[in-house]
Amino acid sequence: MKKQVIILGAGKSINEGISKGLWSKIKNKEIWSLNSMFKIMPYLPTRELWVDISFFRHTVGELQKLAQQGVKLIAKKHLKLTLIPQIEQFETTKEQSSASENILYVGSQGLVGFFALSLAIVREKYDEVFVLGYDYGTPNINDKVTHCYENKKKELNIYSTGNIFVYFNKNGTLKREVEDFKYYLQFSNKIYNVSLYSNIPYFEKISWEEFFEKIK
Repeated sequence: MKKQVIILGAGKSINEGISKGLWSKIKNKEIWSLNSMFKIMPYLPTRELWVDISFFRHTVGELQKLAQQGVKLIAKKHLKLTLIPQIEQFETTKEQSSASENILYVGSQGLVGFFALSLAIVREKYDEVFVLGYDYGTPNINDKVTHCYENKKKELNIYSTGNIFVYFNKNGTLKREVEDFKYYLQFSNKIYNVSLYSNIPYFEKISWEEFFEKIK
């Protein structure tokens, strides 16, 4: 049986999946929530991951509650987290040449999406990794709504610093840092990007219907 994991990023393409019954179809699967994604889930994720210490400060109470409910907390190593035994921490690097099973690559922009992929692929060697909400922006720079929970941030007290210029240059071209995702092509694990409109061209893109079939 293949070892599978579902990683929930916050790209707004995930809203299409939600409208097609995502939560009921992935219930009881191995699910990793990135940053605030656990807040829009109707049940608990298996793991909660982050790299940003500001996210931790803003969300610490909710993270403690997740730990009490059995969710595994995983973060980029930080001095402020060393006294909290519930958080499993990993050294990270923005340099591919220094990345390894014990030092996780986070891309040159230091994003949690890379952190999660490095943990799943390089360290834990999942056979199949399904990335949801890995849009790396929107189809064009004029669409500035990048996150699936954009209209719920205040209601859910969601911490987010994301904006369109994380992904696009001011002239409308995609930032070259998207090429950092090519790092994972050297590994034998299969990565499926469940978004036909994602700006990440290096993983096989599949529809929601194909995704639901593959995880049955």
